[in-house]
Amino acid sequence: MAGPVSENGTPWNQLPGATGGVRRALTPRPKNPIDLFTELAKGLAHAIMGIFIPDQIITIPGGMNPLTYLSHLMGIRWAQVDTIQEGVDDLKGRFDLFSPYEDRGSAYADGSGSIVNVGKVSFNNKIGESKGCDLVNGGWVFDDMGSWRVLARVAPSFTIGGGAIGWEIRCFRPDGSFYRAKRFEGNDSGAVTTETSGTFTVPGPGYRVEVWITDLILGRATRGGSTLTELSVDHISRSIVNPGG
Repeated sequence: MAGPVSENGTPWNQLPGATGGVRRALTPRPKNPIDLFTELAKGLAHAIMGIFIPDQIITIPGGMNPLTYLSHLMGIRWAQVDTIQEGVDDLKGRFDLFSPYEDRGSAYADGSGSIVNVGKVSFNNKIGESKGCDLVNGGWVFDDMGSWRVLARVAPSFTIGGGAIGWEIRCFRPDGSFYRAKRFEGNDSGAVTTETSGTFTVPGPGYRVEVWITDLILGRATRGGSTLTELSVDHISRSIVNPGG
């Protein structure tokens, strides 16, 4: 008994890919090795370009060797990668200008009832944890270059004499020489809390900031404690552009 045949008269069990009389769907194949390589090149091109241009239709120009075209696409792809990497490096460089560690420190001073209170105010009592700076001999030493924001508070007591008040945040180089200063000036004979702040841009580590009273009438005391006095530093940038005069 003859077996079943297809519409063109060929027995089903003789069709290409047939097993046990059951026809299998066949995937069209390239007609020759060149077509096979071309299809491979297109597939790789989709994989390469799809990262940057989703769903792009890849066509190989007529007469161009598939290998040459694939090499061309690779060149485009790596150029794009290089451009992206350059952008990332530039962004990273800008980000690195900001202090990633939140370097900061804060301290307060004890009061002084001395007859003469002109001179350095020692901020020897640390408030909380410090990072990126060290409290040394009543002042803060920076562990890194860049811009540091410094805030200071000084609290003179009541006086019946002259009310002139003058003091400075002074910044010194690692060798101890004077670098920059931020000055406060006022006139008040009452018990007051005075405050000033400034940004000090330093080219390297080892710079230090201290508070120095320059004008205070003889016999006028200074009050202390964390409520009234403070010397705080915050590292806001690692840039050393435009340090100021």
